[in-house]
Amino acid sequence: MSCSAPAGGMDLQGGRRRKSQKRKTHYSERLGASAVIGTALVGAPVLGIAGGRKITRRAHWRYIRGMKIRVPARKVKDVGAPGKWSAKHGPGIGELKPGGLMGYTPSASKTSRHKSLRKAVKKVGPLSTFRKLNALATYTKRTAKSKSRTAKADRNWVKKTYM
Repeated sequence: MSCSAPAGGMDLQGGRRRKSQKRKTHYSERLGASAVIGTALVGAPVLGIAGGRKITRRAHWRYIRGMKIRVPARKVKDVGAPGKWSAKHGPGIGELKPGGLMGYTPSASKTSRHKSLRKAVKKVGPLSTFRKLNALATYTKRTAKSKSRTAKADRNWVKKTYM
C-alpha cells in the first residue's frame, strides 16, 4: 500500500487539504458576482481581440472588506484615446487640484451641486469655476460618461447664470 496522497490533492485525513495544498480561489468566487475590478489600465495595446481595442491590465492587490485579494492580469477595454499626443504637447489642460470647486461632486443632487458652485464662484470667480468644470468634463468623458455630462451641464449653468 502506497503512502502518497490520492489524486486531486486530497489528504488521507478526512478529505481535508493541507495548508500547502489549499485551493486557490479566484477573487470573484470570494466576493460573488458583484465584485468590482480595479481600473488601473497599464500595458501595451492589443489589437484583434473581439470587442475592440484591449490592453493588458497588470496584476495587483485589492483590499475589500478586510480581505487582501489578488486581481490577476487580464485584457480589458482600452478607454484612453489612442496616440501619443501628451508626449508631444505636454500635460494637456493641466492637473485638477482637490477642493477647487468647494466640495462639488457630479453624483450629488442638482441643488447641492449648484450650492457648492455658488461658493466656488464667490471664492475664485465664474471664469475659473467654468474652466475647472470644463476640465473635469474633459478628463472624465471616456471613463465616467454620465459624470462628464453632469459637469458639462453645470458648466453651462455657471455660464448662463454668472457670465
